[in-house]
Amino acid sequence: MRSIFESTDAFEAWMRKRTDISKRLLKKKHGQMVDGPFPFLRSTFYRWVEQWPRVCPELAGRAEDVLLAVGDLHVANFGVWSDSRKRQVWGVNDFDEACELAFTSDLVRLAASALLAAAEAKIAVEANQVCEPLLAGCGRRNEAYGSVKISALIRVGLQTAEEASPSMKNDLHRTAAWLPNSGRKGARGPVKLPD
Repeated sequence: MRSIFESTDAFEAWMRKRTDISKRLLKKKHGQMVDGPFPFLRSTFYRWVEQWPRVCPELAGRAEDVLLAVGDLHVANFGVWSDSRKRQVWGVNDFDEACELAFTSDLVRLAASALLAAAEAKIAVEANQVCEPLLAGCGRRNEAYGSVKISALIRVGLQTAEEASPSMKNDLHRTAAWLPNSGRKGARGPVKLPD
């Protein structure tokens, strides 16, 4: 597995080949990446995609679960807007990284983001308090999917992701050291991560 630095360099090189990139906005993104685990997760979908098959092989290997996924799904990617009939609609509002991927990636990433966002906001929440409502919502769809057991898949993914969390923390610490100031005023050194 390549390092977070190699992944980031490769992703940014790939972006530059396809579009004009603002150096100022890229520095701003680098600054946000080191603000904590939740901003790091939000900023590094490319890293998630690389690690998904290794971290959650039981979920990533299920070809029958692949569809057009949101990809970069997290709790901050939901919102309210007006539809063409001027009705207020709530739902996912960010599809710029949609890709063909197992739908379970979206569910595991959403649950992980809720736990990270809660920790950042200093809200005491257990994984089951985040996952149970998510699984209950998916449970209604289990009947529609027939043999797909979403609940079991999510539990396996969350357990595997929990075991991989030290790897994510290591990525965050290395990124914080790699981008110590990122051109930001008032930038600080490496972030203090919760245990």
